[in-house]
Amino acid sequence: MASLKEVYSNLMSPEDLVSFKNEKNQEGIIERAFGKTPMTFTATILSGLPEQTADPNKTGADGTSEGAQFWFSRIRDDSNHNNFLNNPFDKKISFDKAKKLINLHPLAYAPSADLEGSPNAGEKWECRYVDKTRTAITIVKKIGGDAVNMSMWGGETLSGEMTNNSGVGTVSDYLANAPSSLIKNVTWGGKPKKLMVGYTGVSPSGFWKQFRKDLQSYIRSNYPELGFKIANLGVIRPLADSAAASNPDRADGSKHGAGLAQDLYLHTDTYGEYKSYKTWNPILAKDIRLVRLMRKFAADRPEIQWGGNFGGGTGDIVQGRGITEFHHYEFKDSVMPKYFAPYDAEIQRVSGGSLSAADLTSTNVLAKLYGALT
Repeated sequence: MASLKEVYSNLMSPEDLVSFKNEKNQEGIIERAFGKTPMTFTATILSGLPEQTADPNKTGADGTSEGAQFWFSRIRDDSNHNNFLNNPFDKKISFDKAKKLINLHPLAYAPSADLEGSPNAGEKWECRYVDKTRTAITIVKKIGGDAVNMSMWGGETLSGEMTNNSGVGTVSDYLANAPSSLIKNVTWGGKPKKLMVGYTGVSPSGFWKQFRKDLQSYIRSNYPELGFKIANLGVIRPLADSAAASNPDRADGSKHGAGLAQDLYLHTDTYGEYKSYKTWNPILAKDIRLVRLMRKFAADRPEIQWGGNFGGGTGDIVQGRGITEFHHYEFKDSVMPKYFAPYDAEIQRVSGGSLSAADLTSTNVLAKLYGALT
């Protein structure tokens, strides 16, 4: 997990900084309500007659009784939802309001083979968050409680209403549309944006911070008269901005979308404060001693490549696209699957099985993943 100081250094505009503060305040409020909820908790089943399918990867319930069945139901976390959502089974609540209240509660799912009997409205069941992101819930086992009379509203019945009117038709629909653990919704530049995992993406925690520190120390030690000083120009970019480049100097499927690249401010006493890659990169690319050091620093790190090499330059030469990307370092294509591997199941889910972590070896494939996530 990146430190708040490191995250702050990735945000460049005042609007982004304000948005980040607001987001942290919101997270604090949510944390107070749900942060202490254990991974396993007791919930009341709210929906009746759980819909099922023999294959969670299919759309539409098949209604068959053969093979593994998957159920889903809306649930009420007994430890938290009582604080801010009325009980839909309160007899004082109207039928229409009860339906709306139930559909405000989260969905939980489970393979029926793992359960002793189907969950029925009113019963108490043990539920568990699938992972620490708390974006999905699975139903584990029945604890107790009796099913409620689903015709308590003067003949009206909620039987089947939760599945038919919830906007999620089947387990497979729920799984396909469940919030992805690969996405963090943020406010970026005053607008809602999606980031890959968080403000440092899938790169190792603290990696780029240490990288900047090491590069600065290396250049200073070997070229002290340059007066070299680094500042962070950015690691992460929103997914939509990374999927399709709006700037001709950027690539579709940029590694910045996954936090696997680092842009740098390259300040020097010799050439002055670095303000624009278009102005300063051509100047710095002519400094042979700096070029050699920037290139050597990357060569000593087998997983990293320097943007200055992109134009085909070698030795003392930086040319073409290498000048444009002089301020850029990134993980090599060949090692990207390693950092996506912990998210492989989620990558396959959001891509409909067309992508896996092992496939993510180019920016073209990254663009497809970003597109699936946006």
